[in-house]
Amino acid sequence: RNVVLLTFIADHHPTQAETIVPDVLWNLFYHMLIPAADLKALRDHSAKLVEASASLETWQISSFGSFIQFTNRDTLTELREYWIQYRDSDVAGKLDASIRGGLSARTKALGNGNVTHGVRSAGAFCIEAITVVGHTYRKYWETGVASGDSKSLARLGAGQKGLANPMFAVSSAPSGQFVVHYGTDPLLGFHLGSTFGDVKNEPQTSLDMIGEKL
Repeated sequence: RNVVLLTFIADHHPTQAETIVPDVLWNLFYHMLIPAADLKALRDHSAKLVEASASLETWQISSFGSFIQFTNRDTLTELREYWIQYRDSDVAGKLDASIRGGLSARTKALGNGNVTHGVRSAGAFCIEAITVVGHTYRKYWETGVASGDSKSLARLGAGQKGLANPMFAVSSAPSGQFVVHYGTDPLLGFHLGSTFGDVKNEPQTSLDMIGEKL
């Protein structure tokens, strides 16, 4: 995943890096279900990685070899297998069933419970954040997109169903098992204090507002 991130950024013109790249990478790294355009971007880039990684020699002379180097052939070969799967995965078949089944199972297991481990990201405003972070965690596992906000869901296309993200569905687990940890929550990687403490009166708690902040 890190190689995909760094090479994707390097492979795009600076003007694209400021506009297209952040949106695509955000979806690929945080959403379990993604728009068709982002899946195409991942497949196209994975194809470049597969071509460049045919051997240590081809990698070294590729456009990526100057800033990412591998010390042995085995590591490169193992990573190449992942990139091949990113490029060729049947997202309408096994991967789709895996992702949607995993989301459904977690939502069912959660029941009426409220997971609030995201409050630590709000620092001193953790009390104000309880309701929102619990809701965003639930929406993430219900919808497969970070925060579950309306704009992100609209980008998934017709029916807001989206397509399985190979970067979440492909792993070393056998038989395409869904192995995303049940504690996965995109909010944990961000400082949310200002989100709840930058207003004069009541903290903002709109789900769409959280999506805009992210």
